[in-house]
Amino acid sequence: METMNNSFWKEIGRPKSLRQQVADQIINALSQGLLEPGKRIVEVELAQNLGISRAPIREALSQLEQEGLVKTIPYRGTFVMDLNRKDVWELYTLRATLEEFAMRQVFERNLDETINSLREIHKAMGETVHSKNKLELAELDSRFHEVLVRAAGHEQLYRSWHPLRYKHVFYTITIDPNYSKSFEFVVDVHEELIRAMESGELEKACEEIKSHIIDAGKSLLSRIQDTEGDEKA
Repeated sequence: METMNNSFWKEIGRPKSLRQQVADQIINALSQGLLEPGKRIVEVELAQNLGISRAPIREALSQLEQEGLVKTIPYRGTFVMDLNRKDVWELYTLRATLEEFAMRQVFERNLDETINSLREIHKAMGETVHSKNKLELAELDSRFHEVLVRAAGHEQLYRSWHPLRYKHVFYTITIDPNYSKSFEFVVDVHEELIRAMESGELEKACEEIKSHIIDAGKSLLSRIQDTEGDEKA
C-alpha cells in the first residue's frame, strides 16, 4: 500500500474546553476593566452570567491562579491579583533572560524556519495595528514571543516561560490605557528584531530582544503606584 504524503495532512483543531472558555472570558473582562485588580470574583454570579455550573468556573479560576492572574484566600474567596512594581519588574527581567537564551538556541537550531514563522505573525500584527481591542493586540504580541521560545526546542525553557505570557497580557491591558495607540511602535521594534535575525547578527538580536522586553517593563512601571516596595531598576 502506498504511503500517503504526510505534508498534505494538517492537524485538526480541537474545540476549547469549557474551562478554557471561562478563563478566556475572565481575561477578556480584565482587558475591558470589568474586573479590576483586587476585585473579588464571585463564583455564583459568574456562573449565572455565563449560564453554566460552578464546576468549570472553579477549574478556570484554578488555572488562572496557577498563571498568577488571581489569588484564592481561604474563607474569603478568589480575587484578581493586585498590581505592584516588584512583580512587574521581576516578570520582565525574567522574560528578558529567558528569551535571550531562546534566541541563542534558535540561532543554533532553526533560524530560517523561525524567521519565517515570526514574519507571518508580524504581518498579522501590521494588519491589526489600528485595532482598539487591547486584548487582541496583546495576545498577538505574546504569540510572537511564544513562537521564538518554542523554536528554541527547550522544553524546560518553555515550561518556565509559558505562565509568564498570561501575566504579560494581564499587565499590558490593565496598566497601559494607551496600548492600542502605541502598538505601531511594538510592530516596528519587532521588525528590527527580525532584521537582526535575517542578517545573522546573533548579539544584536539578543540585545534587541532584551532591550525590547526591559523597556516594556519600565514603561509599565512608570504607570503604576508602588504597593509592596521598590523595584530593582
